[in-house]
Amino acid sequence: MGLSFIHGIAVGIVFTFIILFTKFYHPSPSVSYSTNNITNRTSDLHHVTNISYEGYQFFVFSHESPMVRAYLDVVRDTVCGLALRTRERAYSFDSQVRPMVISQRIKGLDWPLTGITMVGQRRLINIEWAIRFVIANDVMGDFIECGVWRGGSSVFARAILKALNNNDRHVWVADSFQGLPKARTPNDHDHWSKMEYLKRRLINIEWAIRFVIANNVMGDFIECGVWRGGSSVFARAILKALNNNDRHVWLADSFQGLPKARTPNDHDHWSKMEYLKVSLEEVQTNFRSFNLLDDRVHFCKGYFVDSLPRCNVSRIAVFRMDGDMYESTMDQLFNLYSKLQIGGVIIIDDYTISDCFRAIVDFRKWHNITEEILSIPGDVAGRCWIKRKSIQLQMEQYLRLLPTTKS
Repeated sequence: MGLSFIHGIAVGIVFTFIILFTKFYHPSPSVSYSTNNITNRTSDLHHVTNISYEGYQFFVFSHESPMVRAYLDVVRDTVCGLALRTRERAYSFDSQVRPMVISQRIKGLDWPLTGITMVGQRRLINIEWAIRFVIANDVMGDFIECGVWRGGSSVFARAILKALNNNDRHVWVADSFQGLPKARTPNDHDHWSKMEYLKRRLINIEWAIRFVIANNVMGDFIECGVWRGGSSVFARAILKALNNNDRHVWLADSFQGLPKARTPNDHDHWSKMEYLKVSLEEVQTNFRSFNLLDDRVHFCKGYFVDSLPRCNVSRIAVFRMDGDMYESTMDQLFNLYSKLQIGGVIIIDDYTISDCFRAIVDFRKWHNITEEILSIPGDVAGRCWIKRKSIQLQMEQYLRLLPTTKS
C-alpha cells in the first residue's frame, strides 16, 4: 500500500505540476563551486544553467519545472528504499535482516528488502549527474546498466530521461536475471554465485512450471500467501515467455495480513506484523508494472478458511504455499491438495517454521503421503514434492480446526 501511495503521488500529482509549472519557470545562473572539473556556464545553445546540488555541479535546463526536482527525488528515494523509512528493513552482508540504518542506505552499504536497487542515494545522484552531463554536452548515446538486481537504478535513469523530455535516448538493462555466475578463472571467487537470497526459490518456481509442462501435467499455478505478488508475477512471466496460454495464475491472499489464531495450534504474533499487510491494489499494480495483469491472472481474496472453498481454480499443476501458520497451512492443504494433479508439484515456502512444519507432518501422516520431500538447492527454508497418488481427504481432522462461525 505504501508503494502504491508513493506511485500515486509521483505520477498523479507530480507530473500534473510539471505540466502546469513548465511554462512559468526560468532558472537563473548561480555561482557554484566545481568538485567534478565541470566548468560553470550557461549555454545559449541548450539554455543550460550549472548549479550546485548535493556536492555535484548539475546542469539544469531552461524547460524544467521546479517539480522535476520533486519528482526525481521521489523516484530516487523510492527505488533505493528511503521513501518508506519506517517500514524498510535491510539485508546486510552477514546475511542478517535488520532495521534499516539510514546512513548506510544512503551510501549503499546494505541491501533493502523493499527498495528495488542496492545502490544508495548517493550513487543514484551520480547517475542523474551523468545523464544531465551528457545531455548538456551533446554526447550521443544511450544508458546501459550491467548487473541490475531488481532494476531500480535503470528505472531511475528512465525517469530522468522522461522528466527531462529526452526521447532520443534508450535505457538498456543487462543481467542474467538469475544471479551471478560461477567463477571462470582463479581471478574470482564463487561466493557471489551462492548468494541465494537473489534467486533460489524463484528458480524452483521456474523448474516446477517447466516440469509440469514437459510432463503434460494439466492445470494452473496457484500461490497462497503472496505478499507483494512477486513470485506470481514471475510465474506469469514464465508462462508468457514460453507461450503457454492454457494455464492461468491464481493468487490467494487476505491482502490485509495474516489472521489471528483460531486454535492453540498457532500464535497471534503473525497477525500483528504490519510489514506483511499488502493491499490487492498494490499487488495488481506490481503485475501492471511488468505488463502481466491480463485475463489469465485471478485473485481469491480473503483468509484461506473463507476464500479457498470458493476459489474457482479446478485443476492445479503447481501449488505454492506460503501461509506460515499451522491453521493456514491446513486450510490450503484440505481445500486444494485434491485439485493438485498427479505429477504436479507442491512447494512449501515455510517448511522450517515450526507451525507450518507440524501441519505438513500431520497432513502427510493422516493421508499416508509418502512422496519424497525435496530440498530446494541452495535454500534453507523451502521444500517441495511431486504428487504421485490421489488421497481420500480425512475431513474430520480438518473440522476440528474450523471456527464455529466463519469470519
